[in-house]
This record gives sequence, structure tokens and C-alpha cells, in this order.
Amino acid sequence: MPHLLRHITRAAPLLALALRLSAGEQLLLDEKEFCLWLLYPAEKALKDDALGTTERVGQVTLSAAKGEFEPFVLVLRPRAAKPLMDVRLELEPLRHEKGLQGEPLTLDYQRISYVHVDQPSGASVLPQVGDKYRDEAIPFGSSGKTGCFPDRLIPDPIAVAELGENTQFWFTLTVPEKATAGLHRGVLRLRLRGLEPVNIP
Repeated sequence: MPHLLRHITRAAPLLALALRLSAGEQLLLDEKEFCLWLLYPAEKALKDDALGTTERVGQVTLSAAKGEFEPFVLVLRPRAAKPLMDVRLELEPLRHEKGLQGEPLTLDYQRISYVHVDQPSGASVLPQVGDKYRDEAIPFGSSGKTGCFPDRLIPDPIAVAELGENTQFWFTLTVPEKATAGLHRGVLRLRLRGLEPVNIP
């Protein structure tokens, strides 16, 4: 069954997520009505960016130590001829694979809204060549682009995914100090008006 994996270590965290996703987005679901990508939070997908569909990932897998927080981003984009309405996600509890008890892990999410940027980050101090800024001089995390950048977190869990736009969700997994070490599994379920629920691997 599709599931979310969470591995808890007793000491320092494994950096599997950061290493795995640093190259960009990875495709989770490729459906008739939509595509869904997994994105490392340091990456920025603009509102109208067309994301790739070639690199597939089997499931969301994170590694962390007790007392840590671990984020990830899901990006939804419609493929059908109309917007996706009443988009929401159901989060089932993460449970230890051997049934061991401990302080429970929590998984929360918020919608990401966009802020229009009409000047690239750090542009005031960048050297110019004609009307263009040299990409190699732009600070880490900036693409040198203008447009609608993901920025604000909105607590309202229900969204409308418009055609030609990316709808993004910021997830935070919290591992309490008294969590039981080992592999934890859970399920994310995507619900859309007029469509059957879809499990997110």
C-alpha cells in the first residue's frame, strides 16, 4: 500500500532527503487529471513553472533524529481542462512498523501562497551585462527570475488548483524527544471534488 516512510535514529540525522532532492523536483503521481511532485524546500518552483516528468520517486522517505523537524513540499498541477476544486489532504497517523509505542510523530501541512517579485534577489548589488544579471553572481537560492515566488504559509487546508499554475503544500514532520526509534509508516491521501481519493506514496 502506498505510504509515507519515516525513519527515526537515536543520534545524528541521516541527510537522505536533502541529498536525494537537491537536484530538483521528483514526480510522485502522474494521473490523467493532474501531476504531483515532491520538492526539497530549498528549491523554488514558481507559480507558472513547468516541472519535469521524467525522474520518478517511489515514495516520500525521510530520516531524522529525535527532537527534529523535517519539511518537504508537494506541488500539484492540473492536467485536465478545468481547475481542481476543493483540494485537500488527509493525514493518517505515523505508526512504528513493529507496533512499538512511544510519543507519536506529528505531520502537519499548510498551503503556500505566492508573492510577486519584480526584481531578482540581490539585484541591487549584482553586476549587469546589458539588461541581464550574471547568473553566477546571484546568491544561493535565487534563480535571477521575476514572477510569483512561493513564500507565505496559509493555514487554510483547502485549495483550488488553477490551470497552468502550481499549487504547493508545505509539510512538517515533527519527531518528539520520546519517539521510539525505528521505521514509521503512514499514509497521505489527496482528495479532489468529483474524483476518487488518491493515496500519495
